[in-house]
Amino acid sequence: MTTDKKQIFISHATLDDPLINQIIGVLERAGFTVWVDHKSGLTPADKDWDKALRVAIQNSHAGILVMTENSLQSTICGAECLLMQELKKPLYVIHAEKCKPENVWLTIKLIQYADVTGDKFDVGMGLLIRAMNGETGADLP
Repeated sequence: MTTDKKQIFISHATLDDPLINQIIGVLERAGFTVWVDHKSGLTPADKDWDKALRVAIQNSHAGILVMTENSLQSTICGAECLLMQELKKPLYVIHAEKCKPENVWLTIKLIQYADVTGDKFDVGMGLLIRAMNGETGADLP
């Protein structure tokens, strides 16, 4: 099944950029267009940073939260995910590291995660891509 170059917005913590770059590569090889702030040269110091984030979310087919302790501490990541949900766009969650249960936002607690922790990266990303391409199943995020 093709993706028709669906744009995917990635919500993440800047401290996790090396992992994000790895995820971007997998998604782009799978045929997705990925929007992520640091790849478009956007930084929080930019005058229109907030507006650029909102426009990118509005123009995206779906969003991904890369869940780490860093991203769970980010109010911006939380706001990005809320906007995605308010716009009724699919929100996928990549479980990138073991996080304290009490730190996981209630708004994402019921979303089945794509687990890429430890040696599960390739399998987890494969399952995520299948789900993003429209497949359904008990094993898919």
